[in-house]
Amino acid sequence: KRALFDKIIRGRHTFSTLYNVKSDDNNHPTQEEDEVSFESMSEEEIQTTSTSSLPPPQKKRRNGKKISVTKPVETLEQSSSPDPRKAPRRIWKHEDINEFNVPDSVFEAPDAVKTPLQYFKTLFTDEMIQHISNHTNLYSAQELGDPINSPMQEPRRFYKIRPLFEMLRKQCLQIPSTHKHSEDEVMVAYKGTRAGTLRQYIANKPDKWGFKLFCRASSSGIIHDLLLYQGASTFFNVPLTEEEQMLPLGAKVVTTLSKTITEPQLSVVFCDDYFTSFDLIQNLHTNLGVKCIDTVRPNRMGGATLITDKELVKKGCGAFNFSSAEGVLAVKWFDNKCVNLLSNARGIMSTKNVSNDGVKRPTPAKSRRWYFPLFGYILDLCIANAWLVHKRDCALLNEKPLSLKRFCLAVAHSLMQVNKLVSKVGRPSSSSPPQNLGQLPLHSDNRGRCSLCPKGVSRWKCQKCKVFLCLNAHQQCFVAYHQK
Repeated sequence: KRALFDKIIRGRHTFSTLYNVKSDDNNHPTQEEDEVSFESMSEEEIQTTSTSSLPPPQKKRRNGKKISVTKPVETLEQSSSPDPRKAPRRIWKHEDINEFNVPDSVFEAPDAVKTPLQYFKTLFTDEMIQHISNHTNLYSAQELGDPINSPMQEPRRFYKIRPLFEMLRKQCLQIPSTHKHSEDEVMVAYKGTRAGTLRQYIANKPDKWGFKLFCRASSSGIIHDLLLYQGASTFFNVPLTEEEQMLPLGAKVVTTLSKTITEPQLSVVFCDDYFTSFDLIQNLHTNLGVKCIDTVRPNRMGGATLITDKELVKKGCGAFNFSSAEGVLAVKWFDNKCVNLLSNARGIMSTKNVSNDGVKRPTPAKSRRWYFPLFGYILDLCIANAWLVHKRDCALLNEKPLSLKRFCLAVAHSLMQVNKLVSKVGRPSSSSPPQNLGQLPLHSDNRGRCSLCPKGVSRWKCQKCKVFLCLNAHQQCFVAYHQK
């Protein structure tokens, strides 16, 4: 006990020396006082005092000199604090889970197949065109120096292109979807430096530099929802609960995109390992009723008890191992390399044949203005979604759909004819001859593309208009062209 008391006194002296505490010689206890104070202390007080005393200072060598370094009291208390509460331990069993049969989607057949322009206008609406026109005129007036009070720029990023994305997203959400959804990221290529920190870099992507978006697509390939990534302020206009705000980025993205699913109780979501975790699958099923089949990284599997990669590789290609806990199935499968999956929708035999496709749709575009590639992506997305809806309607009516190339040409040709003024040359006369005079078909040795239908090729040419027009038993473009 005497040796323990001396150690306590030595620790107090070291503390006063390190922290420049002024000591008073008159306050030092004498040997008699030490003995009295020591004898008056109980064993419990001695143990408490010895555990709270500072350890001897550690000595470090710097430039050949020994320097005593001692941690403050707060640091020692923090280091001796117990570890944070661990997550509840799950019991994993080598059992399969119940199968969830995704119902087939049923769509209402339209009365007739619309024109390509009508499908395109359902996504790229007149409201978007009016918005572009208003801001173009506003910019032109500002360049000319007119005193126009321009709207204050929003304190968030993507303010130049976000209104168009919001209008497009509103139209995409109205398209009926299937019950199988894929959520992933899309890169819009951009190598310029005018976008600041909005431009992202991902090394393992075909387009390493560009803007990043998160999209949700159905099994038909149609994109129904999207979200622009802009760093910490990505979810500034998204209503989230306190629990959802504490989620990591990947889980927060999947939760936000899954909220707009029309029938979540009948739907299954597919994601890659960038988003997936065991807690995310449980939260989606508990809060939204959505089931998931996702690839996952080994450290996010919730402690699943599976064999190691080396043991699985020894079994050969096609080998797999699985276990389940709390209704979630964990699978490790070996093909070219080991792949980990989590599922609460399919059993072990169905999970081996899962694919995640339908979201990748980059649009190459070069421009000095950073928002032009994003505008090009809007046009490309409108064309792709409109064509996929056209194919669905043709399948419901048992008609042959147009190819994507023909569909794009038809939309472009129709847009060129909108609000096109007829050129009038010469002085008007009261006794002018009929306008269709001299419009006779002439057979030509060369073939030319029809000026009315985008897929027609004809040898008949108008003598007056100098344009090729279809003239046969199936196509009467010559008559229709001159009756406009």
